[in-house]
Amino acid sequence: MLMAAGYDVVDPGSAAAALSFIASQPFDVVITDVLMPEVDGVAIVQAVRKVGPRCRVIAISGGSSGMPAAIGLRLTEAFGADAVLYKPFSRAELLAAVNGQAPAP
Repeated sequence: MLMAAGYDVVDPGSAAAALSFIASQPFDVVITDVLMPEVDGVAIVQAVRKVGPRCRVIAISGGSSGMPAAIGLRLTEAFGADAVLYKPFSRAELLAAVNGQAPAP
């Protein structure tokens, strides 16, 4: 969706690799899932806030059997996520979050 909208996108392939990318180069926006096998979304948000306080962070989640999406997303907000999106989300919601706008009703 983002590439089709004209954005440059980097997919590090894993949360652990994302931490290396975040530490090595500046990004305008980081989009992270909340629940991942290696590193959770809170750790990603914290890493971004340490090196790129101006970088927008968008946390996404559909929840899991162990944690409802609302809890994980509230946790990432508490650690500095700029926006949260519940899966499934629309193209319009994603683009609005990337651009720092409230999604259209």
